[in-house]
Amino acid sequence: MKRISGPTRWSAAALLVLAGVTGCSGDDDASEALTDRDGADVVKTVAADMAKVNAMHVSGVSEEAGTTVTFDLSTDRVGHCVGEMSIGAGSSQFVTDGKQFFIKGNDAFWSSTTEDAGTAKKVLKFIGGNWALVEGAEFAEFCDLASMLEGIGEQPEDAELKVSDDVTVHRGDKVVKVVSTRKDGDVTTTLVTSKAPHRIVRSARTGSTTSTLELSDFDVPVRAVLPAEGDYVDLAKLTK
Repeated sequence: MKRISGPTRWSAAALLVLAGVTGCSGDDDASEALTDRDGADVVKTVAADMAKVNAMHVSGVSEEAGTTVTFDLSTDRVGHCVGEMSIGAGSSQFVTDGKQFFIKGNDAFWSSTTEDAGTAKKVLKFIGGNWALVEGAEFAEFCDLASMLEGIGEQPEDAELKVSDDVTVHRGDKVVKVVSTRKDGDVTTTLVTSKAPHRIVRSARTGSTTSTLELSDFDVPVRAVLPAEGDYVDLAKLTK
């Protein structure tokens, strides 16, 4: 039987959405300190603060080459991750405690993880609508909080950064707008909380890829409830 290889493609596609954060990226005195500084300094400060985040919720949507990717998840540094994701017609729920990774997907999702129609039929029959225990390494990067945050602060050499002079409000927080414009026309607009520790709360990208991210629930513990025995199948038994 051919190897089920779809999860790697799915996690890679979702990480393209997360890459939108890389574009940005107290009190009133704190906000003034941000608006009075140039973009590079603001990005450096925000990256340092975000690097200390231990958990967060992130949701996003991206459109590229006619394909829409959406996801909504909560993750932390100890390996807990729970959420849902869709690419085109395929959708899935997932949960992990850092040791075991479970997925429950629709037929389109599981069909996209296989290399031929025959394998897809066997996979769908084996899973039967249950949760599936899968190799965690296939999705580890997608749920790895450190991987999500490590790119923040890195800017393309052709990126021009501009910090807005005004302070606005987003979901009740005072925020400063940072705009990164590249020579190819890609523009990423990121909202950063003006009060320290600074947090990225929204990032929107337009150009070759259109994407929007919302970040929230910083340092809120993630509760990952795994499927009980009898509610899942071990996918490794099918691929041996």
